[in-house]
Formats: sequence, C-alpha cells, structure tokens
Amino acid sequence: MMSTTRIPAGRRGFFGVHRARATVHNRGMIGGSSSIVNRAALGAGAAGGAVGFGAIIAIFCGALTLMHLARATADWQAQMRYRRLHALRRAIVGVRKNHVAAVLGPPRATIGRGDYRTDDTWYYAIDPRRHIALAVEFADGIACHALVITNT
Repeated sequence: MMSTTRIPAGRRGFFGVHRARATVHNRGMIGGSSSIVNRAALGAGAAGGAVGFGAIIAIFCGALTLMHLARATADWQAQMRYRRLHALRRAIVGVRKNHVAAVLGPPRATIGRGDYRTDDTWYYAIDPRRHIALAVEFADGIACHALVITNT
C-alpha cells in the first residue's frame, strides 16, 4: 500500500510536486514476519564486524591503488617532459643565433657583455615553478651545445 506525505507549500519543489513515500510491511504468510527479513537481520548482526573490517581493507587497498596510479602518472609525465626537452635540445643545436632568437625570443639572461646578439651563452627559463632552464652555447653564431638545467 502506498502512502503519500503532504509537503508544506514552501517546500514542494520547483513544480510543486507531491512526493510519495512507500511503506514497507513485514507481514509474512506464516508467523507474522518474513523469514527473509529475519535472515538478513541475523546475518548483518552476526557478520557486522567482519563486514566493517572488510570495508576498511577494501578502502585501504583502493587508496594504495590510487597512490600507485598517481605515481605512475607522475613518472609518465616526467618521462614525456624529458623527451620533449631532449627533442628541443636536438632541434636547437646547429641553428643560427638569429633563428633561435626568432623562435624562442630574446633570452632572459646571457653571459658576456649583456647584449644577446653578441653574447655566446644564452639562458631561457623553461619552467620557473620546477626550476628548469635551458642554456644554449654558440660558436661563430651557430648553436653548438644546448643543456637543460634542473634544480633536482
């Protein structure tokens, strides 16, 4: 049997819909109560501690798995970052000074007189948050070395 609950006018929701709440009856055919309900209540009471311990173990294993996935993802991202920086280094070596400046812009720091057009060592901040920089050394106006500098 379905019973409806009256909801005050201010709390009816957007369209003023009445919500119905189903009532559960525990009336069995024999003896006045359902044997299924009794077995469920008995099983939950008898194994309640084991179920709680199992839930704790499942949560712990799930947390370990999540930490492992996060670490694996961080390792994968670090490998990809290394590969991209290595590809950048290879692309720079052998390129003229004015071409590097056209692509990467003027360097943030140089070693020499302070003019990047005449100085032979340039420094670019790649990722200031992770303290990653790129040093480019030129010989006769052509990049001969490119080095990734990290703090770690």
